[in-house]
Amino acid sequence: MKFPILSFLIVFSLASGAQNLIRNASFEKKLASWRTILPEKIKGENPDCFYEMDKADSPEKTGILKITLREKTKNPITLRSLPFVFKPQTPYKLRITYKTNGIRENSPKAMAVRINMYSSTGKGLRPKWITLPPSNEFSVSELKNKESIIGDINKGTLTVFFLEKGEYWIRNITLEAETVDESTSFVAEGKKFFYSPRDTEKDLSINTENVSADYILYKRNPRMMYPDSIPQTRERIENLRQFSAPGEYAVFYFSLYALSNLQISTLAVSDLADEKGNKLVIKLPKIKEVKFWKQATMEGSHFYYIIPELLEKFEPTSVLSKKNKLFWLQFRIPGNQYPGTYNGNITISFKSGKEAILPVSLRVLPFKLEKTKAVWAVYPYTYVWY
Repeated sequence: MKFPILSFLIVFSLASGAQNLIRNASFEKKLASWRTILPEKIKGENPDCFYEMDKADSPEKTGILKITLREKTKNPITLRSLPFVFKPQTPYKLRITYKTNGIRENSPKAMAVRINMYSSTGKGLRPKWITLPPSNEFSVSELKNKESIIGDINKGTLTVFFLEKGEYWIRNITLEAETVDESTSFVAEGKKFFYSPRDTEKDLSINTENVSADYILYKRNPRMMYPDSIPQTRERIENLRQFSAPGEYAVFYFSLYALSNLQISTLAVSDLADEKGNKLVIKLPKIKEVKFWKQATMEGSHFYYIIPELLEKFEPTSVLSKKNKLFWLQFRIPGNQYPGTYNGNITISFKSGKEAILPVSLRVLPFKLEKTKAVWAVYPYTYVWY
């Protein structure tokens, strides 16, 4: 069974460059620079707990630190590093390479790591904990979890807890400054924030030689949209289809990818009509542009992503070449609307005088939805930046 090397990002307030803050991190000097009650194994003795340097199958000249606990102790056996100093407003990555053997079956965790943090005045701050599951062999995979520590953090120490009886091997422990793109960082409320994309996979480039217009219309899940998203072939659209029930809302949304700098003057939707000429009159449609904005990745995080969440009233707008605009049209279907399929158009008018016509089709279902007994509430969710 394989488990990944456990690694996570912490934004601390104070370490230098990519230098490892942990001294003797690979245990070349045995447990020098580490505080512990563990005795070194001595030939002929058989204590309940001890450490040794395991040279079997080890590429290291000095071997890999091996800790053996024959019995579970009342208080966990620990290793504690010497204090280290953090660099202000810098994300750090903690990586531990380890394996275990003989850990209690079904035990969810074999080890835990605690990072104690202290302010510039020496005040202890809330520590950060991570837990490590049993692992029968070393792994080279990596798990990243971007988290944040807020406060006047100056110094810290790292403590490893051994929670079960069994054998533990630790190859190395590193705590290093993470490489980040400073050009996308910003400071707000005295905190520095770093960009972390929601999706790390880039869109494939496209061939636009056969595209006659200055734009491409396409549809993608808005949560997966970015200002510089590139429409893929399967996402291109020539029309939009939707369905809803009488008395309910209907929504059409789509994106426009500009192949040159464009200026959009108006965005409008026509009345819809069925094949018999019966109209679905759209009264006061809500025509919106979906704006992108920055949002923290989690509570208290120093990382943010860009996400399209703000529905703002459409105003004449411009679209830079190779950028996107996401549009949202919403209206309520009359409660007495006759069922059927109604067709119409969305018209995008450009300042150049050209127009883009996008046909739309709405199927009105032959029944109404029952009223729900659920009670819905809206509340502010503002802590993400604090």
